Amino acid sequence: MINTDLLFISTGSDAKLLKSLIASISGNTEGVKVYLLIVNQGPSFKFENKDPFLEIQILEHGAQISLSAARNIALKQLFKEEVRAKHLMFPDDDTSFRKDFFLNYSSLSAKAAYLAKIINTEDGKDYRKYPQQKLCGRKELIPWVASVSLVLPYKIVCEIGFFDPKLGVGAKWGSSEDLDYFLRASQKVEFCFLPDLKTCHPSRFGKYWQMKPSQIRNRFKAYTDGYLAVYYRYDLESKLGLFATRALGGAFISLLKLKPQIAMQYLWLFSYRLQAKAYFRKIKHEDPEKLALEYEF
Repeated sequence: MINTDLLFISTGSDAKLLKSLIASISGNTEGVKVYLLIVNQGPSFKFENKDPFLEIQILEHGAQISLSAARNIALKQLFKEEVRAKHLMFPDDDTSFRKDFFLNYSSLSAKAAYLAKIINTEDGKDYRKYPQQKLCGRKELIPWVASVSLVLPYKIVCEIGFFDPKLGVGAKWGSSEDLDYFLRASQKVEFCFLPDLKTCHPSRFGKYWQMKPSQIRNRFKAYTDGYLAVYYRYDLESKLGLFATRALGGAFISLLKLKPQIAMQYLWLFSYRLQAKAYFRKIKHEDPEKLALEYEF
């Protein structure tokens, strides 16, 4: 039987990143009981944990699979067991936590859902521009939804079940499985963004500047496809007015930072987003079943 405050599901194949995630939790829990369930897609590894409030279970999968498929394996495992938990989160393998996260979490209601603020691991600055105060709602919170920021009542997770295997890294539409999950959960519970509840994640631009142009385009394409699939699924396409134009902003910022090669990729992204919007608009009108929710189990 699992009896905890906060469940974490994480997955990956990089032992160094997974051990860093564990290290950021161990010793920082501040009396919050944490159960970390890892789906390991790489070689087995050893780790050190001396925190009595942290329990770790690793499911050894070995082969590389999509993000949603891996999370669904972990969810299936939890649904089979007798679990008592307040909330569940889905930290990426490159996520990290500080003591202040657990201190702020300890006062949260088990019946409510939350969005945490993400700050850059490198410098502690905001990952994106966030509201300055607590903000509650559904459509109002969409711009700030991310896997590492979702704090879901475990009871709600049991009700909505698995991730859509068509969405997320390594899937047909390579992103926005978290946005889809948020929209499904927010039909059952209200979410509130809490600016003092902070998780750490590598900055967006820091990642892009270390990638090859082909890698950047693949990442941009995956993000665009998943994002548009979810928006058209939930009839949110009226909110896409500036979706393509924002890529031009990325190009401008990259030029200011003397990264002309990155700016070129953002110009490519602007063109691709226009094409992708037309493609998903056509799907919705001619074959809407392609956008429907699927379950792996």
